[in-house]
Amino acid sequence: MVDQLHDQDRGGMIAAALLALPLLAAPPSPEVSAAGARNVGAPWAAEELHRVSFHESRHSRIGLHGGLNRGGADFYRRAVRVGWLAPCQQHDPETWGVRGPYGLVAAYHVRHLGECAEASAVDIPIVAATLAARAWAALKRRGFCDYQARRIAYKRGAGSADAREELKRCRG
Repeated sequence: MVDQLHDQDRGGMIAAALLALPLLAAPPSPEVSAAGARNVGAPWAAEELHRVSFHESRHSRIGLHGGLNRGGADFYRRAVRVGWLAPCQQHDPETWGVRGPYGLVAAYHVRHLGECAEASAVDIPIVAATLAARAWAALKRRGFCDYQARRIAYKRGAGSADAREELKRCRG
């Protein structure tokens, strides 16, 4: 009986994995943004995340973003220092800058995927959409009231002068 239950569980996991394959291979799209938003309980964020994907990558698969990555090693060192990343042997500090279709700083977001996950994980659109949705929902909880306010805080950091101005505006 226990073996039968175990086999049924395995069958369910295989079925779930097969159903997820199209999303893993999908390019950035409204459906991927919506799935990422639903994954973190923030379905309201789907349209806004799709706008972010357009601004960051023109809805294309992308790895490291061009000139923005001069600070990849700095992002990596900061994330290790505060405990967001473990200093794993396979990590190349230069790869931890802004990357993926949603423009995430890999060093600050990959921590949610488990210890020693690679920076390139944020290049996978559904993974990036889920991580971006997580960040987007956190910004809303902090009081960033609309797309403009969240976009500035997401892009420049919630503690930046521009983001603080937006937060003041939101709090009226």
